[in-house]
Amino acid sequence: MLSNKRSTYFFFQPGASGKDRFEGKYACKHPLRENQSVAKEGIVPLRRYAGQYWWVEMREKNRKGVRHKALSTEQIAEALDCGTGVVAIRGPYSSLKEASDRMEDYWEAILGDGEW
Repeated sequence: MLSNKRSTYFFFQPGASGKDRFEGKYACKHPLRENQSVAKEGIVPLRRYAGQYWWVEMREKNRKGVRHKALSTEQIAEALDCGTGVVAIRGPYSSLKEASDRMEDYWEAILGDGEW
């Protein structure tokens, strides 16, 4: 069964990475517009979600298409450092298993049991 817990977040890094993995990285419930200040309401430091997990869509620089994965906030910070675009489809969750299970529930609901 699909969970009603649905929050889309856009993760971004407007400048150079800081001293630790979270510094200079943010989460927002809407795409950041060009020249938008990170002080705007609704934009929060990624650090706030440390230790949590997400079902995300990743768009890597030199690859076509997107990948869906369950990742920790820390892994999202690493992906941002590599220039990978990351959008949370659902989350945050308290465990990797819960994030993975929600992703599997979604695909099973969309694709069915495979009997056509």
